[in-house]
Amino acid sequence: KMAVYNNLYRLLDLNPENEEDKEKLDGDAILQEVKKNPFLKDHFYTFLNDEGACLPILQAIKLNAPLTVIEALSSHRTLRETDDSKCNVLHLALRYKASM
Repeated sequence: KMAVYNNLYRLLDLNPENEEDKEKLDGDAILQEVKKNPFLKDHFYTFLNDEGACLPILQAIKLNAPLTVIEALSSHRTLRETDDSKCNVLHLALRYKASM
């Protein structure tokens, strides 16, 4: 699991425990970035206020991203992977009450 830093990382590098940060989430910019560089959604990143590396879809769920963003960040790999606490996308969606 290699951490890389790019535009998708910068767009998602927000604190999921901070309501102001959640409001800063720019879903349209994320959608544009994933459309330009779809391979980025399969990379692991170490985001702000996170203890380990995770996939963008997991961070997006923590930030209560719109369903369109979650769908754009989905892939076969991202749906199978887990974070450092062994939570997969479904676990996190339930924990953060995402609108999936």
